[in-house]
Amino acid sequence: MTHLAVLGWVTMMIMGALYQLFPVALQATISSPNVGRRNFWVYLAGVGGFVLSFFFSWTPRIAIFGSLAVAGIVIFTANLLLSYPRVRAHHPMAWFVLCVLQHPPAELLDP
Repeated sequence: MTHLAVLGWVTMMIMGALYQLFPVALQATISSPNVGRRNFWVYLAGVGGFVLSFFFSWTPRIAIFGSLAVAGIVIFTANLLLSYPRVRAHHPMAWFVLCVLQHPPAELLDP
């Protein structure tokens, strides 16, 4: 249940919030909104399969779906980092978001 809550709910909420916050607060466009839309499904499949693999004790699939979830986080981070050169408003929030993207918390990368 912890993995479902942290990976499935909190991380997805952070991703969605940053996709909305980035263009408004930093006055920049996302480099590829289509990648963001497709990444949602990649990440959702990874987290869903990961949680089901834990529930049914499918050990090999834990690694497969965990890797898919990590790939979703990496794609999300790369999409925002590629958008950073377009930032026009360099106020403290821009630097905070950049620091988080470069050094994500360990719980986001440790399925």
